[in-house]
Amino acid sequence: MKIKTVVQKFQGSEAFFRCPICNQPFSLRETGSFLCANGHCFDLSGKGYVNFLSGCGTGAYYGKDLFESRRAVFEEGFYVPAAQTVRTLLQKHMPDGPRVVLDAGCGEGYYARMLSAEGWDVYAMDNAREAVLSACREPAAVRYMVADLANIPAAGGSAGAVLSILSPANYGEFARVLAPGGVLIKAVPGEDYLRELRRCVAAHLSRADYSNKKIIGHMAENADIADHQSLRYTLPVSGRQLEAFYRMTPLTSGVPIEQADLSQVREITIHMEIFAAFLPGGRKDHPRKR
Repeated sequence: MKIKTVVQKFQGSEAFFRCPICNQPFSLRETGSFLCANGHCFDLSGKGYVNFLSGCGTGAYYGKDLFESRRAVFEEGFYVPAAQTVRTLLQKHMPDGPRVVLDAGCGEGYYARMLSAEGWDVYAMDNAREAVLSACREPAAVRYMVADLANIPAAGGSAGAVLSILSPANYGEFARVLAPGGVLIKAVPGEDYLRELRRCVAAHLSRADYSNKKIIGHMAENADIADHQSLRYTLPVSGRQLEAFYRMTPLTSGVPIEQADLSQVREITIHMEIFAAFLPGGRKDHPRKR
């Protein structure tokens, strides 16, 4: 991709971004870089993104194979019901005004691309460069960035919604980035998420079962949960699809696929708990749509 094309994609985004070093606004130069008033400069990549971290980012241990396997799984349609639920919650709870969404922990960009194709103004970030590279391989109007969840390079109040889909959360940063009335859409694994794979590697795990109570409890301590959709379904899976599932999840990252007996697995369970939540101050400042 030519830098000129990347610059065109990022035009108009200056109001969204802020310098992660000094918190000053950026100007976007025609040569392909964001420059703040204090001289901090971040170059756009010809691949279609901007890197606000040095090197590969803090998520470098998530390699190319993991994100390419996720892409393969998403392309097979296994997560369509999850994407539809995310969209429904956004439409129901996002405040009036510009439909600006930040996908915080975008991975290979599945949810970001879906929303962008439907007219949402989407910014997407991950701390793993390989994730963003994978995302950029699909044409989309999404503005991708490699960035740190603890220091999101976005201006305060710049997003009407933040997505945190099967990703860590930083509620302080989410609250800062969200506009008044802005909504957080957070998805966490359900207790039966990929249970067939969990059974295959149970002997290698510290505990065979999974509980999301701490994650949900932490969210409830930091946000006002306004809506909750529980999504659980089981679908048939081929050997090729199962291998992609195995390689895409950190659950199995410490167990080589050769050591896992997958021969009896014929189906896979997707179980997700998806929430719409408002962070302190947001909901009372701008009533959500009913």
